[in-house]
Amino acid sequence: MPLLDFAVSCSIDPGPSSGQAVIRATGLKNLNSDYHASNFYPQAEDEPEMRYGAFIQLWTTRHGHGRVAAFTDSTIFSNFSAFEPGKSELMLGMLEWLNHQNSPFSLNILLALIGSILLVMGLILIGLKKETCVIIIAAGMLGWVVGGFCINSLGMKLPEAKHPMVRVAIETGISGASLPEGGFISGEEDCFGHFERCILRLGYFPYRSDSKRVFNADLLILLYPSQKPSHSYIKQLEEYIKSGGKVLILDSIENKNSTTNDLLQTFALNVKDKDGFNGILAVSPGLPKIEVTNALEVVGGNPIASIFNKPVAASLQYGKGSLTILGFGSRFSDFNMGVIGDVIPDAELRKVYDFLYTILRKMVESR
Repeated sequence: MPLLDFAVSCSIDPGPSSGQAVIRATGLKNLNSDYHASNFYPQAEDEPEMRYGAFIQLWTTRHGHGRVAAFTDSTIFSNFSAFEPGKSELMLGMLEWLNHQNSPFSLNILLALIGSILLVMGLILIGLKKETCVIIIAAGMLGWVVGGFCINSLGMKLPEAKHPMVRVAIETGISGASLPEGGFISGEEDCFGHFERCILRLGYFPYRSDSKRVFNADLLILLYPSQKPSHSYIKQLEEYIKSGGKVLILDSIENKNSTTNDLLQTFALNVKDKDGFNGILAVSPGLPKIEVTNALEVVGGNPIASIFNKPVAASLQYGKGSLTILGFGSRFSDFNMGVIGDVIPDAELRKVYDFLYTILRKMVESR
């Protein structure tokens, strides 16, 4: 499980019932729902009537051959939030645990019995010969470490996909753009929550990562690259594309610390960051014409959009894969896509969505 951001969980009071507090957090505080607000969420302010302390947020129990899991923050499994880090893993983990039957006997009781017998034997040996004390303590510590390692190694794995899935990785280590937390779009100029949701609307499955996991995806997206990539990262990127991976880079003159050209050292593509172009795009067939600002000139590759005969988006075939750069990434920021998450797009904004959907579909479906 990666780190997980809750949204607005409630809590569980299991009373005297048997079970296990799988998630019990301390230092929490609560307020009652605010039914005057459209989403019922109270303002996040400290109030004297708050309850605070430790609350149970995930409770599990067993009954006969069956199992029950109760989770208190359904909001994080909504479409707009379910693919943030940790949330799909938690849901799949709970379902996988529920998909097993209980053993006819409790393994915990058996282990406790064995442990008690070994403890009594150890105490007897220490009483008979005190010199064995250090050896027995060392053996006990070794057993504790080995046992913990075995339990972790034999732990339940996430279920494997039974049907083909298109996985889209959003890189978060080198990228400098912000993404929503708790499903809430902030509307900032460097945030791309609307963009991330577009991926899901196409039936693709997005995930965020700052590790090598990004190179397991069908499509890799870098939003506003701003951290200098290592030599090994550039080599991995090259091998990923050469072996059939697809990479989409969004950049803009508003990305003040752009490292896009550092990523492109081994490719015949680069961006010019001196001037920003404004205007309506001249586009390749199949793409709608949209108006953009602060677009960067893209040099090399096959142009797919231009302003005043200056290419501001281009694509390059490399080995079995492809690399595409959009020099007007700011057009897809939350600030320019309606700000809030439930905005209804007008005719012009629909063209922007259609442009983005077309680019993503062509990249995923290209061979």
